[in-house]
Amino acid sequence: MCFRAACSTRLKVCSSVRESKAMNPLVSVVIPTHDRPHLLPEALESVRAQTFKDYEIIIASNGERNPTFTAGLAAEHNCWLVILSEGNRSHARNVAIEQARGKWIAFLDDDDLWHPRKLEQQVAFATSRSRAGCIFTDAILRLKNGTEVVHRLGPYKHYSIEESLMIWRCGAGGGSTALVRRDALLGVGGFDVNMTLTEDWDLWRRLAYTNGVDFLHEPLSTLRTHGANGEDHTTLKPFKCAYWDIYHAIKAIKECPPNLRHMIPRVIARSILARVFFWLPIHFVVGRLLSGPQAHKLRSFLRWTRAVRWRIKEVGLVRAMRQSTRLRAALRRDTFLIASAVILGIISFSYLWSVS
Repeated sequence: MCFRAACSTRLKVCSSVRESKAMNPLVSVVIPTHDRPHLLPEALESVRAQTFKDYEIIIASNGERNPTFTAGLAAEHNCWLVILSEGNRSHARNVAIEQARGKWIAFLDDDDLWHPRKLEQQVAFATSRSRAGCIFTDAILRLKNGTEVVHRLGPYKHYSIEESLMIWRCGAGGGSTALVRRDALLGVGGFDVNMTLTEDWDLWRRLAYTNGVDFLHEPLSTLRTHGANGEDHTTLKPFKCAYWDIYHAIKAIKECPPNLRHMIPRVIARSILARVFFWLPIHFVVGRLLSGPQAHKLRSFLRWTRAVRWRIKEVGLVRAMRQSTRLRAALRRDTFLIASAVILGIISFSYLWSVS
């Protein structure tokens, strides 16, 4: 889908806040939001606290029940406001990108926060030390229990960032750490509006192919992990998660540049077979057989399976090993459910290959 077609939904712009803004800010800060009035003000305050001041703020609200509150915040903070009556978060981001006037786009999810010098350091790095079209910073992961863990980014050992993104959808950061050239975003078509999960990794992969990505190894963003942003990655909707995981893998294969075609077998093995034959059955069994605190701890252990370091820190190594023992026992008790999950995964793979 072309970028302009993806942004064709009718929108309403709060134009009164545009008049006093600079004509050509260097950075456009895009904050997509949906019914989070308790978190959005904190995100805005973290932007206003930036030492770098050459920016504009665009709040992209899609399908909110109470857009009046968001409109009031936009007026209070002198932001642009884009209100969409329909569409998902990818669509909201794309509309904001089209409306933006900055050379660079900095994304901030409405539940995340920035360090006061985030834009200052990232813009300096992007303009003087890097030629990449997308710059990520390290991040601080704030867990549900209040623990904060530094999450360092970069490609896997012995792999390039393009290979890491293609195989594991890993290596790059969350949207709130990214600073991207607007022309690069427009060039790759923006976010895929057909995707409701992993759409950010899909975009980073395409940017890595065409414009390159780079890393500033300073933890300049705080990413919150909580039920609202983590449920789709755990056991509440395992088949939906598997569906989009397989969709992403197939799309990565079909869009693979010639210099990365040797990685296709690993993409199939890691992103498709591992999901269908291992993680999908595990999630299915966890949701089917376990409940209460035990299930909650195990789900926390399984979440974000690539981030081994802070996953073990969250639950403890000994407890993680004990939970794995319980899980193996559950797998042995319910082979029928596992077989059903595998069959459904194969059907999903066949369908997605035919339509993607």
